[in-house]
Amino acid sequence: MPQIEKPDDLQTIANLIRFFCVCMTITEKSLATNLTEILTYISMLISFGGISYVIDNKIVAACVCLLLSGICDTFDGKIAQTKERTQHEKRFGIQLDSLADTVCFGVLPATIMYHIGGFRNHVTLTVAGFYVLAAIIRLAWFNVDEEKRQDSASKCREFYTGMPVTVSAFILPIVLA
Repeated sequence: MPQIEKPDDLQTIANLIRFFCVCMTITEKSLATNLTEILTYISMLISFGGISYVIDNKIVAACVCLLLSGICDTFDGKIAQTKERTQHEKRFGIQLDSLADTVCFGVLPATIMYHIGGFRNHVTLTVAGFYVLAAIIRLAWFNVDEEKRQDSASKCREFYTGMPVTVSAFILPIVLA
């Protein structure tokens, strides 16, 4: 189980939360036409930071990054449903979100699992690799399904089939707590 061992870790977490709040403030005040894309960019950048925290052996900070990315991802879809967008913009948003989700909820959780399982451990490497592969397949399948659904219906999706990859943002930090 990861533990906060140094006061430095608390400072890192506080800085992450401050960065997240600043990003959210910028997003709210932004004159950009598509806040969903900005949230997706923020989510991916936070997750990229989380990967660097894993490399620095700061697993708690990496889990905080994962959780913050999950919060961003939860809201970007809800905001997207309120926007009037062209078909081209919708499809771009779907692709952008899935590419970012690959980093946020595929690579970052796998990197955390790999670190906790012990670097240079072939079993952990294999499990983490298959997790990323499963996330990519899930996201690609969702993209195909969503484009097909949007070709035949104009209303918002009422339910999802399967488990979204975003779930890792909420389950992994709880399991590691």
